[in-house]
Amino acid sequence: MTYEELIKQVSLLGSIELDTASLPLLSSTNLALMELYSDRVIPKTVRMIARGVKPIVYHRQINCVNGSPFQIEISGNCYSFRIHGSCQLLTISGGHSTLTNISTGNETKTFKAIAAVGTSLRFFGTYTFSIYDFSVYEEMFSDNPEDIPEPGGATTYSVRELYGDFMSFLSPAKDGSGKRIEGCTLRDGLAELTSEYNGEIVITYRRLPTLATGALGEKLDVPDEYTHLFPLLVASYLLLDGDEALAKYYKSHYDSLIEKLERGSYPVIDTAYENLNGWA
Repeated sequence: MTYEELIKQVSLLGSIELDTASLPLLSSTNLALMELYSDRVIPKTVRMIARGVKPIVYHRQINCVNGSPFQIEISGNCYSFRIHGSCQLLTISGGHSTLTNISTGNETKTFKAIAAVGTSLRFFGTYTFSIYDFSVYEEMFSDNPEDIPEPGGATTYSVRELYGDFMSFLSPAKDGSGKRIEGCTLRDGLAELTSEYNGEIVITYRRLPTLATGALGEKLDVPDEYTHLFPLLVASYLLLDGDEALAKYYKSHYDSLIEKLERGSYPVIDTAYENLNGWA
């Protein structure tokens, strides 16, 4: 359904006169889109790639009491760590040095950086600070420090940031063959799994709509099974300030048809099963 087709169908509902630049119609369309996606579960499945990388150097925790210095030479190509407290970090590479002041407040802060082999890091300060999950990696997959694995034994992917239409998770994460990824935690838009997991991550989530812009030829983000109902919902919003009784009628009719559609449909069906005990 295009925006122009929606205008024609809404115009046929009662005595609604519309022009193609109607701002009330555009607002009503977007309100209806948000309501449709709130009422109905409209899924999307994405496939991400996790490149499991094991650190070649790993320190679980380093406590620098009263600012006592900690120094390490990087033997890989990049590193990451978390730190809590206040200190200074002196980075020396190829005869050049950089001094970074660190103050994390009450929470830990994550640092990631690409570094040449032989780069020296020296942490020092006045008060006690702690370094956690200091990890050095040999492999790199891009020149973006954000692509460096998270420090520690787990890697977190923000599905919400990667896919702007994310609303909520619908099922556990699966691998490329459809098997559930054991140890993968999905919460608050984040997928967390062990840093050594290597392969596809298949995630199904409930998605948000793409809002309309008002271009006549624009295809509206309405699934095909709801296109015959959507004009009723748009009209119910559009008539709220003009003909409240007719608006309520269209909304009631929409709700009734949605209920019938829901009763006649199946939930998500997954016929695959896992053979866990050797018996078919």
